[in-house]
Amino acid sequence: MRGPRALTTAHLLCVCTAALAAVPGPRFLVTAPGIIRPGGNVTIGVELLEHGPSQITVKAEVLKMASNLTVSVLAAEGVFEKGSFKTLVLPSLPMNSADEMYELHVTGRAQDEILFSNSTRLSFETKRMSVFIQTDKALYKPKQEVKFRVVTLFSDFKPYKTSLNILIKDPKSNLIQQWLSQQNDLGVVSRTFQLSSHPILGDWSIQVQVNVKVTRSDGNQLTPEERRNNLVIAVTQRNYTEFWSRWDSRNQEMGDALVINYTVPQNGVFKIEFPILDDSSELQLKVVSRGQLVAVGKQNSTTFSLTPENSWAPKACIIVYYVEDDGEIINDVLKIPIQLVFKNEIKLFWSKANAEPSEKVSLRISVTQPESLVGIVAVDKSVNLMNASNDITMENVKVIIEKSDEFDILMTLNEINATGYQQTVLVPSEDGATVHFPVKPMHLGEIPITVIAISPTASDAITQKILVKAEGIEKSYSQTVLLDMTDNKPQSTLKTLSFSFPPDTVSGSERVQITAIGDILGPSINGLASLIRMPYGCGEQNMINFAPNIYVLDYLTKKRQLTDNLREKALSFMRQGYQRELLYQREDGSFSAFGNDDPSGSTWLSAFVLRCFLEADPYIDIDQNVLHRTYTWIKGRQKSNGEFWEPGRVIHSELQGGNKSPVTLTAYIVTSLLGYKKYQPNIDVQDSINFLESELSRGISDNYTLALITYALSSVGSPKAKEALNMLTWRAEQQGEMQFWVSSVSTLSESWQPRSLDIEVAAYALLSHFLQLQVSEGIPIMRWLSRQRNSLGGFASTQDTIVALKALSEFAALMNTERTNIHMTVMGPSSPRPVKFLVDTNNRLLLQTAELAVVQPTAVNISANGFGFAICQLNVIYNVKDLGSSRRRRSIENQEDFDLDVAVEDNKDDINHVNLNVCTR
Repeated sequence: MRGPRALTTAHLLCVCTAALAAVPGPRFLVTAPGIIRPGGNVTIGVELLEHGPSQITVKAEVLKMASNLTVSVLAAEGVFEKGSFKTLVLPSLPMNSADEMYELHVTGRAQDEILFSNSTRLSFETKRMSVFIQTDKALYKPKQEVKFRVVTLFSDFKPYKTSLNILIKDPKSNLIQQWLSQQNDLGVVSRTFQLSSHPILGDWSIQVQVNVKVTRSDGNQLTPEERRNNLVIAVTQRNYTEFWSRWDSRNQEMGDALVINYTVPQNGVFKIEFPILDDSSELQLKVVSRGQLVAVGKQNSTTFSLTPENSWAPKACIIVYYVEDDGEIINDVLKIPIQLVFKNEIKLFWSKANAEPSEKVSLRISVTQPESLVGIVAVDKSVNLMNASNDITMENVKVIIEKSDEFDILMTLNEINATGYQQTVLVPSEDGATVHFPVKPMHLGEIPITVIAISPTASDAITQKILVKAEGIEKSYSQTVLLDMTDNKPQSTLKTLSFSFPPDTVSGSERVQITAIGDILGPSINGLASLIRMPYGCGEQNMINFAPNIYVLDYLTKKRQLTDNLREKALSFMRQGYQRELLYQREDGSFSAFGNDDPSGSTWLSAFVLRCFLEADPYIDIDQNVLHRTYTWIKGRQKSNGEFWEPGRVIHSELQGGNKSPVTLTAYIVTSLLGYKKYQPNIDVQDSINFLESELSRGISDNYTLALITYALSSVGSPKAKEALNMLTWRAEQQGEMQFWVSSVSTLSESWQPRSLDIEVAAYALLSHFLQLQVSEGIPIMRWLSRQRNSLGGFASTQDTIVALKALSEFAALMNTERTNIHMTVMGPSSPRPVKFLVDTNNRLLLQTAELAVVQPTAVNISANGFGFAICQLNVIYNVKDLGSSRRRRSIENQEDFDLDVAVEDNKDDINHVNLNVCTR
C-alpha cells in the first residue's frame, strides 16, 4: 500500500523531510501522536534514514496558543543515532490543563545546523480520567439500602485523587440526596442510601461530578471577584483527529487504508504476514494505543512475533512500513483487541467451600502489591438469578405442626392424608402448596409456631412468632406531671395520678406504665418513629414522619445536646419522608393528597409541604427545582387583593383546623412563603398582610383563624400583631398555672385529648408569644401543651403534632434546664416495692420506663426531690369493644354516671321507615 493514509488512521503525524540539495533521498522520519490529553505523556519517534547524518539532536516542544500569546508547556530533548529507532518522551500535561489550542514543534540539529523544523496542531482530548460507579445489586425494593462505591482512575488504571460531588436522583429527576466535595485519597468513595417504604418506582440515577480547577487563559490566578462568579463550561468531545503531513511537490498515488480485525490467541502471541518488495532490506514497526506510541522496532523478515503489554490495551494499532529511496512510505495497519492483564493480581480464599446459615466463615485475600486497596461486594446469589428456574422437583411433603400449651390445634381428623398434627401434600415442581392448620391462641402476646416439612430427599423447619392482640379497638390515656424545680436549690413535691378503666374494657388488654425524662421535648424525641396512632400514606399524613425531626434537630442543636446517633436517626426519617412526599407532587409542581390522581393540586397542602421542605433544607438535600415549582404554583393561586384560593381538596380537613375560610388559608400560606426569601429575597407578601389586617379589623369569630392571623402578623412584624395577640389571649381559658383554648363543640369524644383544633390554637399562640418576645406570658401555654401529649410523644393528629412540636421546641430552647438532679419515687397500686428514677444532667434525654400492676382503679403517687426539670407521665393502654360505647368526656376526672348514644339510619329495604339504634352505658 502506498501513501500516508494508513498512518493517519493510527492517529500519527508523519513528518518526512526531503534531502538537502547536495544529498539525494530522505534523511529523517519523525512520528508523533495527533492528540494530547491531561495526565498523558507525548511520545515522539525519530528515525535517521539512509541518507541522514550519523547523529542528530532533536528538541520537541508543546506550545499553548492563548490570547495571542504562545506559551511553552512541555519540552524534551534527545540525541538520536543512525541505525536505531528511538523515542523521545515529553512530560505529562498537567491535569488542570484547559481545552486550548496546542501545537507540537519539533526541531533537529546536527553540528549547529538546523536540519528540520516543523510544527503541527494537536487535538486536545478532554477525557483525562474515568469514573466507575458500582452498586451492590442492580434491582432494589422499597425500604432497602443501596450500597455503592465510586472509583476514579487515570487511563493507566491508577487512582485519580480528586474531589467528587455525588447526586442521587429519582425517576422524576428530583434531587434526593447529595454528597458534596467528597475526598477520595485512594480513588474510592463508598456511600449508602436508604430507600423509603414508598419511593417513586422506576430508574433512579447516581450521578458523579468531578471537581476541576479553573485558571485564566494566561496562566494567572483568578481574582477574588472572578471567584465569586458562576462559571458554565461547555465541553465537546470529538471523535476525530486533525493531522498534518509534509511531502514534496510530486503527485503521489493515494492508496486505500486496509484494516484487519484479528483475535488474539490464548497465548498472547500472534503472527503478521504480508508481501513486501524484493529489494526491501528491513521493516519498521510501531504500535499505537489510545493515541500514544507505545512500542517501536525493526524486522528483517516478513514473519515476526509480538508480545502485547498492558499499555497496548484495550486496542492496539500495529503499523508496519518501509521507506523507499524517493521518500515514499509503504505501510499497512492491523488493529487487534488486547485483553488487559492487571499488574496487581488478586486472589480470594474462603475458609470452607460450604457453610450453614449463621455459621462464621473467613475470607483471605492475596495481592501481589502491598498496601493495596481491595473492594469487596457480597451479594445474595438470588439477586443475580432473578429469572433463573428453580431446581425443585415434585415431591410428597409431610408438614408437621408442633403441639404447644400456648395454643389449641383445631384440626379435624377426617381430612385426607391427615394424621394427628400432620398433613401430607403434593408440591409440584416450580410451584407451591398450601396447608391449613386452624389454631386457637390461649393468651395474648407473641406465640412461636414451628412448622416442619419433610420429604424423602430433604427436610426443613421454620419458626415464626404470631402476635396475638386483644379484641376490640385500642385506646390510650396519658396524664403528665411537670416537675419544675429550676430555682437551683433542692425542693420536694408530691403528685398523684389516677385512672379508672371503663366498664367495656376488654379483659387482658390493660397495660399501665410510668415514664420519666428530663427534657420538655424528651417524650417526642424518643418517639420520632411513631408519634401518633393513626394510619399514614397520603400526601398529608406522610409529613408526620418528616416535619417533627426538623424541630428536634433545631432544638438539640441550640441546646448543644445533639448526638451523632440521634442526628443520623432523624436525618434518615427526613430523607425517607422526603422521598415519599415527592410521590404526591403533580406535574405542575403542586402537591395533593394523591398526586396526579387528583383533579387539582391543593394550595394548603402545597404551602404545608413548602414550609416543611424549607425548614428541612439546612439538614438534608432538597431539590431547589422542587421548591421553585411549588412556590410558583402557589403564587398563581393568589388574587389581586392578596387573598389565596383553594382549587383542590383536603381530605383530612382537620389538618387545616377544619376551617376552609380563605382568610385562614391566606394566613397559613403567608407563613409558608416567608421561608422562601432564602432563594428569592425580593418576595413580597404585603398584599396578603394588608388583606389579613383588614379582616382582623372587621372581626374574627373563631379562635383558629385568629390564632393563624396572629402568627402571620407576628412573623412579618406587623403593627397589628400585638392587637391580635391581646384579642386571642382574652379568649383563653385558665386552669391553675395553665392557659389554653376550647372550641365550642360537644364535650363527648372518643379521645381524652383536646381536639386537634385546640392544640393548634395553643401552639400558634405560643409561637406568637415567642416572636413578640413575651416569654413569661407564654409559659402557661407551654405547660398546657406539654401535658397533652400521648404515650408516643405526639398529639391527636398530623398537623397539631407538627405545629405543637415546633412551638415547644422554639420556646423550650430559651429555658435553662440543663442542671438537673431529681430523684423520683413512684408507688403504684399493689406494688411490692416502689419504682425509683434518677434524672440528671447526663441522662436527661433518656426515656426511663417501668410497668405497673393493673388495678381498677389505678392510683399512682409520685414524690420528687432535687433540682432541675423533669416530666413524669402515666400511660394507660386498653381495648374497648366498639367506638360507640367508648365516647367519654374529655376530662377523665369528670365523667357522667351513664352514656346514651342514639343513631338514626336509613332502612334500605323500606324507604318509609328508619332504623333507630340506641346504645347505653
